[in-house]
Amino acid sequence: MVLKAKRFSHEDAHAISKWVLGRDRSRSVVVVDLSQADDATTAAFATLVVLRRRLLKHGRDLRVVGLRDRAQWVYTISRLEQVLPRHIEDLADNDPPLATAA
Repeated sequence: MVLKAKRFSHEDAHAISKWVLGRDRSRSVVVVDLSQADDATTAAFATLVVLRRRLLKHGRDLRVVGLRDRAQWVYTISRLEQVLPRHIEDLADNDPPLATAA
């Protein structure tokens, strides 16, 4: 799914959640492409975390791809890597994290 907005808001995440939960459940991994969003709210990411938890209970998963600009900063500063992982193909294309634990 590709978000076609410059700012990823809670309303956008809620719409994605409704769409994913109402669609074909045969897809085991849902990938949300945020490459067109240069900004994101913490509430939007929180909604995706809740969606991912629901999907995991049913043997499915959710990943994000295309993080950039302030959207990537919000994701990184909020330490979402463990609860809302990036899609594996995205990891090869992006810069390493801003900081790593020693």
